[in-house]
Amino acid sequence: MNTKVEEVGDCRRTVNVQLGADEIRDDYESVVKVFTANARIPGFRAGKAPRDRVEARFRKQIEKETQDAVLPRAYHDMLEKEALSPVAVVDLQDVSISADNGLQFTAVLDVKPTFKLPKYRKLSIRTQPVDVTDADVDEAIQGILQRMARYVDTESGTVADQDLVQIDYQAKSADGSSLPVSGEGVDELTQGKDHWLPVAGDNELIPGLLDALRGQEIGATVSFTASFPADFRVSALAGQEISYDVTIKGLRKMEVPELDEEILKRIGMESEDALRDRVRTDLEASRKEQEDMRQREEVNRFLLENTKLSVPESQVANERNTLLRSLLTRMAQQGATREMMEQHRDEVMANVSRQAEERVKVQYILEQIAQEEDITVEPADVEAAMEKLAARHGMSVEKLRAEVEKQDNGKEQFETDVLRDKVIDFLMGQAKIK
Repeated sequence: MNTKVEEVGDCRRTVNVQLGADEIRDDYESVVKVFTANARIPGFRAGKAPRDRVEARFRKQIEKETQDAVLPRAYHDMLEKEALSPVAVVDLQDVSISADNGLQFTAVLDVKPTFKLPKYRKLSIRTQPVDVTDADVDEAIQGILQRMARYVDTESGTVADQDLVQIDYQAKSADGSSLPVSGEGVDELTQGKDHWLPVAGDNELIPGLLDALRGQEIGATVSFTASFPADFRVSALAGQEISYDVTIKGLRKMEVPELDEEILKRIGMESEDALRDRVRTDLEASRKEQEDMRQREEVNRFLLENTKLSVPESQVANERNTLLRSLLTRMAQQGATREMMEQHRDEVMANVSRQAEERVKVQYILEQIAQEEDITVEPADVEAAMEKLAARHGMSVEKLRAEVEKQDNGKEQFETDVLRDKVIDFLMGQAKIK
């Protein structure tokens, strides 16, 4: 076997492989023997046709079966000879085989990066306060009460934040004629009847609608002009200014309950003091968890900024696809349309590509630190991580394990994540916390 390795990138190699005719002869002869024993050629009984007639008639099939037998072995031998441990086979190119010339092919491989670790012991990590004030507790309790609120119809009053308002609306051109726009999603934005709308923050059906409604009474008809941004989710309306007539037909006000014995009983608390203690404990735990996550991200950021390395393109591509699928699923669940996704395609792809490359880099850095420090993952580590994650998602360990194992390489990826967490725990244990 003759091989020639070429470096075509920091993590990519091409390997040209040649096996002479004598190196594939035994395999070729075995395949020819099978074909000769079973070939049916006109003028000859089954299995009695001359070898040269069999080879001439079934040459392509014989060469293909010989290739299927030889190629895996040749690939394995090539890796051993060149001491290569690829993370991915990107391609097998220029594969050819014949009894006279042997086997030739070119393997395109991605390999692990080689790089120098930064000084990772005794990192300086800044802390941020996680104190919970009485005002924080008050705000959280108010949030609980608001989630228990109900909306009550009212016959009078003006539209204000947190209300539900019922409207009819109709778009019109400047001269009152029909609008010269059409397309997916246009109708629901240009006309509607008996539409209930929450008056809350920037949650607008039509740009400028909530400002036009605030302060208006039931029965009022208001006119306003909506300025649709250039990147509006419905492309037919993007960049346009359209006038609307809106009639207020109904109004519901939020009625927030008082914190009394009945409410305390409904939420399972014996007293207001007990509720405040529970809320404070939950807030402290949440903020400590957020601070821990922030510190861990600070460690990751230090490693990224102080380690010079390139990573395999194939692994970045796989990670990018995984992140992209997850992002698109979340966007669809949040109501994003295909048009919205397409409008932000370049921005989304740029962010996802950056995140994918950083995640692969951090993975290699943490794995190398694990090797340096002899950090390994034991079955008990995996089980503890399973129990913690299952509790966080409110599911049984058995169900979570089944979900993990049914994914491609799910078990291996979970163990990799556990190892990375152990390495970061080690780094944070070594760090100087300021």
